[in-house]
Parts: sequence; C-alpha cells; structure tokens
Amino acid sequence: MFHYLFTNDLRIRNLEEALREAGTCFAENRVPSAEEDKNVNNNMKTLGFYFNLTKNSQCARECAKGNVRRAVLNFIKKFQFPNPRTKESFALAVEDGITIAPMRVILQVLYLLHMTSASHEAYLTMDEIAEFIFCSEAAAKRKQPDLSAIMKNIRDSRRNGNRASFLSDDDNEMKQKGCFWHQCKRQLREMVKVLCWSGCVQETKKGIIEIYHEGLTRDNKADLFEILTYTKMWTPQNCLDFHEYKRAYQQYMDIRLADTGGLSGSGNSGGVPLYGNEGGQLSFQMPDQYISQPGQQEQSQGVQHPDQVISQTVYQTAGRTSDVPGVQHPEQSADMASPGTFKGIFRQKKEIVYHTKLQSGFDRNRIVFGAPGTGKSYLLNEDAKALLKNTSGSFERVTFHPDYSYAQFAGTYKPVSDAETISYQFVPGPFMRVYADALASGSTGNPQPHILLVEEINRARVAAVFGDIFQLLDRDADGVSEYRIQASEDIRRYLAEKLGGLPDDHQYLRLPDNLFIWATMNSADQGVYPMDTAFKRRWDFQYIGIDESAEKVKNYEIPLGMGKHRRYVNWNELRSEINRILARECRVNEDKLLGPFFLSKTMLDRAMADEDKFVSAFESKVLMYLFEDVMKMRPANIFKGHRGQMIFSEICRAFEETGEEIFGLHGLSYDSHSDGTAGWQPEESAEQR
Repeated sequence: MFHYLFTNDLRIRNLEEALREAGTCFAENRVPSAEEDKNVNNNMKTLGFYFNLTKNSQCARECAKGNVRRAVLNFIKKFQFPNPRTKESFALAVEDGITIAPMRVILQVLYLLHMTSASHEAYLTMDEIAEFIFCSEAAAKRKQPDLSAIMKNIRDSRRNGNRASFLSDDDNEMKQKGCFWHQCKRQLREMVKVLCWSGCVQETKKGIIEIYHEGLTRDNKADLFEILTYTKMWTPQNCLDFHEYKRAYQQYMDIRLADTGGLSGSGNSGGVPLYGNEGGQLSFQMPDQYISQPGQQEQSQGVQHPDQVISQTVYQTAGRTSDVPGVQHPEQSADMASPGTFKGIFRQKKEIVYHTKLQSGFDRNRIVFGAPGTGKSYLLNEDAKALLKNTSGSFERVTFHPDYSYAQFAGTYKPVSDAETISYQFVPGPFMRVYADALASGSTGNPQPHILLVEEINRARVAAVFGDIFQLLDRDADGVSEYRIQASEDIRRYLAEKLGGLPDDHQYLRLPDNLFIWATMNSADQGVYPMDTAFKRRWDFQYIGIDESAEKVKNYEIPLGMGKHRRYVNWNELRSEINRILARECRVNEDKLLGPFFLSKTMLDRAMADEDKFVSAFESKVLMYLFEDVMKMRPANIFKGHRGQMIFSEICRAFEETGEEIFGLHGLSYDSHSDGTAGWQPEESAEQR
C-alpha cells in the first residue's frame, strides 16, 4: 500500500511573496499566534514545514533575503516520504516501507527521458507520475529508485496504448489501486505547480510536464545539478519522541552553507547522523575535468560551470559505457542502467548569438510598396547590393502566391531520391535557409548581413505563411526578436546539423540582428490578401511615389502602331499623360497608375531591336492592365479615341492603327526614331523650321 499526505494549498500564485514574508517572520521569531490570526498562523506553519522555515534555519534566512527560489529548489531536492508532518501519516509511510523523494525523482526521470528519447517522448503526465512514481514499488519503496525500471514501465505503457486515467477525484477509487491518499489528484497538482514555479519544468496546454529551465540563474542551475545528482534520504531510526523526529528532519531539510556554493556542495555531508542519512551522490565524470567522488577532495580549478553541466546525461551499464552520449535508441535506454547509478557526459552547450552588434542603416523588417512599375524590386535589389558589398552574406529571393504555405516558407518533410532509394527528409524553406546562415555567421565573431527578400508579400495569406514566425518580427532596438518561439523537432535537427550541437540546443527561435527580411507589396494587384494591423505594425513601410524613378526612364523612346502606322513616342511622356487621364478624369487611386518601370527596363532597352514584338507586348501589358484591372467597368473613359466596340480585340486593332490616339492623345508621337541614340528629340516648332 501507499499512504501519502501533502497539502491542498501552497498558494503557488503568490508563493514568492508568501515565502519571503514567512521567512522573515520565522527568522525574526514573530510568526502570529493562532489567537492573533488563525489563518495566517496556519498558512505560515504549512509553509514552515514544507520549506523548512524555522527561527534558526538557513532556509528562512534565504527567503527573508529574497532568495526564495533557492529555498524552493532545496525543497524539491530533499522533500521526502516518510516525513513527520503528522504522527499518523509518518507511521503509515514507515509501515508501508515508502522511502522516496518524489520531486527530485520526477526531475531525474524527466531528464533521463530528455536525454535518451526523442523530444516528443520526453515528458510525463500527471497520471504517469502517480502510477509509475508514487504508486510503484520500483520508485517509492527503494532507497535508490530504479529509474531504468520507471522509464521502461512508462514506455511500455505508452507503446501498449494503456493510457487510461490512473488518477481519480474519488478517494475510494484510488484506494482500490492501493493509493491511500486523500485528495490525491489535487495534492499531486500542488507538487507539480511547485516544480513549474521553480523554473525546472513547464506544463503545456496539453497537460504534459517537460523540462524547462530557461529562467534559472547560474546559481539556480548549480542547485538543479545538485538535485539531479543527489541521492541522500533522511532515514528515521527507532525513537520514542516524535518531536525528535521533527528536529532531525528539520536539520536534514535545511540548506547547508556548503550547498550555497553551487558545485562545491557535494551533497554528502548533509543529514542527521543520529537518525541516519543514507545514500550518496550519483557519480559524474567530465572529459579533462573532474568532480570528486564521495570522500575525495574536489579540485577547485577547472570545474565546469553549471550552465554547461546541466546538458547531457547517459546511463552506464555494469562494465560498459555508451559511446555516443544522449543518442541511445529508446528501446535500449530502459535497460542501460544499474539501479541508482549513472555517468554524466558533459559538453559545451552550443551558444547561439543573436546580438551580433552588426551596424546597418537599413531597417531589418522592411516593406516597400507603391504602384506597379515604380521600381520596388529594383530599389531593394540595389539596397541589397549595397548592404552585401564586400561581405560574404547571403541573399535569397522568394515570391509569394495564393497557394504559398508555411511549409514552403519554413520547411517540411519531402521525399528525396538519391537515384537508388527514396527517403523522407526535412527540406528547409527560404526562411530557414537564410535564418541558419545568419546564425552561423553571427557565431563566428565576424557577423555578415543576410537578406531574405519576399516579392509580392500580400499575394499570399501572410498570417498563414508566417505562422508562429510572425511573433519573431517584434524586434528590440538592436534588431533582435523580443520574443522567442518553440522550434519544431524537425527544425531543431536541421539547425543542429547546420550549426552544430544537439537538437535540444536549438529549442527556440529568435531573429538575430544580422538577418534582414525585406518585401515588396502592391495593393493594386487583383486577388491580393489584406494584412491585419498586428502584422503591419511589425514592419517599416516605405512608399515609392509614382514618379520617383521617372528620371531613370526619361530618354526611352518606344514604337507604337503596326506596319505603315508605325510611329514613336517618349515612354515617360506617354506614361505621364495616361496617368493624368486616370487620376484627374477617371478618379483612379495612385496605386493603380503606371510606374516608370511598368514596362521593365529590359523591355525598354530592347524596344527598338524588335519593334513588332514590343508593340504586341505593350498591348498585352499596358492595354490589358488598363482594360481588365483599372477601367474594367468604364473602359471608354481611358480609351477615348476608340470609336468601335469596347472589346479588347477591337481596342488592340485600333491601337495598331492610331497609336497613342487610342487614349485621346495627339501630338506626342513622331514618324522616325532617333538615329542610333537612346534619347528622343522633340519635334521642331514651326518657327524653328
């Protein structure tokens, strides 16, 4: 049987404030009596027992000084059953033979799952904690729990699909399972809340508990290392006085000054000799460095920092050690351990540099927008050349379209053939390729700029394409993402392959300051998707006016009409006159007018090389755009010189005969183009002739 007693309410939401206040009261010997305030007295006594707050305890002093997390981590490390909370619960636990420090066992099992399983399997549920830790002979009734057996039982249960709920709100149902624990479900949740509050683990929305210690300080991580390697238990010896048990337990539970130095606390000097303090520290070994075994003097130099220590753990079987730490197959890892012993293989965690301090006058998130043909892509292309000049930075261009997806943008699994076999591999998208290049560059000490240019960003559903990457676009003053997002397992493996380290070194994504995401946008295009305000506010928008690049095309002349109707006109003058009609007479918005490069520079350069081809292209681009997109409901307002049917074929035929007169314009064209020059010479006036 398994008899347990815990508390229903540790006031986790206000735990820091409550422990700080209680620690001060205990340390200063001014805990309110029950007569003064029964509620406060009860609450402080509860906190006092579990977190070992007494007048002379180091735990109380730490809380009073504000080092609350240290006291909580000490509780996670040492709290155990049996404990002298009440005479009855103490006697029942001793009679059952229970000897477990549940909080640290939960952490140890989580870390071992984390290091020996795929990431999606490295978790525990509340039901698994109850069934395989609290109500398991291998876990709860052994002075050194059989961690390998616990993991094997959990994996077997998952593999066999035995995921029926173990926990119940009905005490009678729990008793039928051998668990005599009043309000078991609620009190177990209180324990898990403490673990989550401590910063060691997190509980996801799906109700699973997994490793998480990003918020811990270096000293906290040293304490966490102590938890993972600590095996001592307070073992009560025969004693007639229950108060003696309490005093001995309090002495064992206290933070010793030797423990406050991080790795300097070996965990072997604690406990109360009078009542037993059995167990020893789990043995760890580091390449080229050393942490002492029990009884040996530690070397003060060369000790690895706790940031590097809490990284990689692997079991050692009797007589053999795994060659590759942390990559054992889940099927093998369950029987790799002899109970209670494991060896640590330490490595330097892959450090990711986001603040590379790259200086640039360009915005990191930038959208250039304007009417079609205003030179948006040209501008960004020139700016990219300027930014990447004399660097080894990378540049990638992608064009969005209505069917473009997050999987294409970030990456996804695809079938890959090597000419003999077909396998599925993660294929990165343009974002992930440039992102990896930027991170790799930032870690070299010589950061280079890397640019992802998105053409036609609003032609796809940007919220769907960016997905959770959207969160990264919020950058601080240095150009680094203010908020991180969780990386998928596929992305973690890809980044580990590209950047080094292990997949779990790349659990989170943040945009570094040497990654530039630029885009072009034209809201006049048909079929574009609107952007919501939250998305738009994360970008710096730059508008290009309709005539900002006019100087670059002022000398281009183009042919109009076919055959004997051929004449020539200055492109910029014709464009300006068409825009005047659209804006002033047809009340068309600026974003639908013709930009200087509505006809590409290549087309303009080759206009005289194949004149008939250019005229046909003018029809399919300029005339079609005006007919279909701009003046679809009122084509007669722009094709004022056409007297026939307002159908596109008739308009093209009329254009081939009348040229610019199709727009109601006269006097712009001339019969022959310039002789070998790119420029256009205006016709002489009558006086000049």
